[in-house]
Amino acid sequence: MTNRFIAGIPPITLTLIVLAMVITAFAPEPSTLFDRLVLDREQPRVWPWLTAHWLHTDNAHLLWNLVAFGCLGWLGERDGRVRFFVSIAVGIIAVDIWFAWVDVTLRFYCGLSGALNTVLLVTLYGLRREIAVSWLLAVAALVALKLGVEWHTGVALLTHTRWRPAVGAHIAGFVGGLILVATYAWSDRSRGV
Repeated sequence: MTNRFIAGIPPITLTLIVLAMVITAFAPEPSTLFDRLVLDREQPRVWPWLTAHWLHTDNAHLLWNLVAFGCLGWLGERDGRVRFFVSIAVGIIAVDIWFAWVDVTLRFYCGLSGALNTVLLVTLYGLRREIAVSWLLAVAALVALKLGVEWHTGVALLTHTRWRPAVGAHIAGFVGGLILVATYAWSDRSRGV
């Protein structure tokens, strides 16, 4: 039983959760280190394009993101660690593109929730053999509806952070997830999987 439990532990997810907790412990908002790691349009640096996604404005923001990430990791890493890791990377890139070229009015960005939308869609795609596709599509549609409400109201529905919500980051992550899932679906069909 113990070996089976250990085999089910998602190492990428746990490593990144610990990383986010360590970063939050050593670089809380506000702090000088936080300011050096956050995406700041007026302080162009290379590393914040990655580090900002593991920073959080407060403990509630951190907790919500890490619980969601932990659940998705537990489900998503089983399907394939490479696809799970790629979904994180694509989510981060999608949010970075949004920050750089779409919402140029936003000065700062931090948090994992944008990239989580990519991870969510890829995880749902990975569960298609275990859960009826209609249920998976319903979950994706509910997330899209949530994003639509957030876009319309300008308010994040599930969390309230010290900063103005970056709803566009959530949408960017969702779009990144749609593109990645479409790519995986095309690849899987061409290989007969």
